[in-house]
Amino acid sequence: MKRFLGIALCLVALFSVIRSTNADDRDRKYITTHTVRCGETLWDIASKYQRNDQDTRELIYYINKDNELNCKKFIQPGQKLIIKN
Repeated sequence: MKRFLGIALCLVALFSVIRSTNADDRDRKYITTHTVRCGETLWDIASKYQRNDQDTRELIYYINKDNELNCKKFIQPGQKLIIKN
C-alpha cells in the first residue's frame, strides 16, 4: 500500500511539472533572433524583449535554456540568440 501511494505521488508530481512546462511554452509564442553587440549583457537583451508583465530574470532563464547557455559559456559579439517571448 505504501509503495502504491509513493508511485501515485510521483506520477502526480511528474504530470504537474509536464503541464506547467507546456503552459510556459504556450505563453512564449513570439520568436525572434537577436545578434549580440559589443558590451551587451543578457540583462540588456532581456530588458529589450521582455513583456510588460514579465520579470527580466525569467526571460534570462529562457534565453539561457533556449540557446543552451550556462554559467561556463559567455555570449560573444556577433552571436545570434533565439528569443521566444
